Amino acid sequence: GDPPAGGFVSENARDDAGLVAPPDGALAVVRTLHTQGYEAYLVGGCVRDRFLVRAVNDWDVATDAEPETVLDLFERTIPTGLQHGTVTVMQGKMPIEVTTYRVEVGYSDGRRPDVVHYTRVLEDDLSRRDFTVNAMAWDPSSGRIVDPFHGRQDLTDRSIRAVGRARERFDEDGLRALRAVRFACVLDFSVDPETWAAIPATMGTFRRVSAERIRVEFMKIVDSPRIGWGVNALRDSGLLAEFLPEVAGIGDAEWSEVVAL
Repeated sequence: GDPPAGGFVSENARDDAGLVAPPDGALAVVRTLHTQGYEAYLVGGCVRDRFLVRAVNDWDVATDAEPETVLDLFERTIPTGLQHGTVTVMQGKMPIEVTTYRVEVGYSDGRRPDVVHYTRVLEDDLSRRDFTVNAMAWDPSSGRIVDPFHGRQDLTDRSIRAVGRARERFDEDGLRALRAVRFACVLDFSVDPETWAAIPATMGTFRRVSAERIRVEFMKIVDSPRIGWGVNALRDSGLLAEFLPEVAGIGDAEWSEVVAL
């Protein structure tokens, strides 16, 4: 069952899942929404990185409150992505992205949803996310973890696995194939076999991704401790040939020197 309710007493306090409390600003956003009768959870990378005891760069909140409500509830807000349900709430100098639970329909450009519908169901919102380790939600005021796709088990197994059917996730947004390799590099994980098999199967969608988005992900691979593994994975999957064909075409004899750099 759910862990018993109980607030945090300090920044270093841990809840029943063993997670260190979020910063006061993030906790305040969650509690304000709760006070007004709405659900609110920390979601995505911040939850993953708290479980991995890694530094958290961005705190994201998902809620059943609609954007107009969020704008009314907080004093300092930026309407950063209202068309997708996102409002940035400023807590001091800390930006907290607050996004209404949503489901997405159609991805005709291979990147963004054609239509976004708000939903009252957290699990519906989590089901549209890319990888299981990014599809967990945490209510830091009660300690409750919502993990419908077994992301915690994949963290334990050190595996990057797509939410649901990998081919569907990669056909929605072609960059997700490259992100699978990037997350495996940065976190020192492996890529789940079904997720790996979806990369060549969805290459057509990857070809529609802009060079700018590819470059951001590729540079994170280059900056990671596992650059050699990452470049090998990009070559083996066929991704490298799509955006750096001159590198992918290097012969096997010279290739070992490339990945040793």
